[in-house]
Amino acid sequence: MPAAARRSAFLTHPVFRQAGFGRHHPLSISRHAAMLDVIEALRWLDDQERYPCPLADRDLLLRFHAADYLDAFMRVASEGVASAQDRERYNLGTMECPVFPGLRERALASVGGSVKAAELALAGAVAFHPGGGT
Repeated sequence: MPAAARRSAFLTHPVFRQAGFGRHHPLSISRHAAMLDVIEALRWLDDQERYPCPLADRDLLLRFHAADYLDAFMRVASEGVASAQDRERYNLGTMECPVFPGLRERALASVGGSVKAAELALAGAVAFHPGGGT
């Protein structure tokens, strides 16, 4: 199908409007929120082009991660703090993988949106999921 005839699919989730990563992380800038504000102000997308990012479920995550890691991640995200063991064994609560409010939802929306974007692309859409790597 020619690119001009393909439908656009923009995937996002409200959690991406929130700053993430903690105060001292280099990616803590609210770039995603600023981008969404510009897109909305310029009316670049209509409602049919917007797709909500579904939250990835445990079965999907288990295809890529060990159960003990997922258990630790969910516990740390829920409690808001990583233990010394979590930092040592899973690198959770470090500069590379900080703990912050909204961590669980942001991670699940990022993964779920990436899978949805791939499905839409396979169906012929031009899918864009800017929160897929955050």
